[in-house]
Amino acid sequence: MEITVKLYGIFAYELNRESIILSDISDNEKLVAYLKNYHLIFKQTPFRIALNNKMIQGDVNFNHKDELAVMPPFSGG
Repeated sequence: MEITVKLYGIFAYELNRESIILSDISDNEKLVAYLKNYHLIFKQTPFRIALNNKMIQGDVNFNHKDELAVMPPFSGG
């Protein structure tokens, strides 16, 4: 299984890339654990995850070719 993880804000800046292609990540709990081990910025900065353009929370399973977005806190008006 392959998923695309798009990076935004401080995550894209710190990793100097806009996305990561991952295999063998089947749910958001595994994704969070992977990211926190991948780079220190994910341990230091809270983030939210969107799956196919919809914010998720709780345990969600991924499908092949899903697109995820990892976003730092943001505000706006």
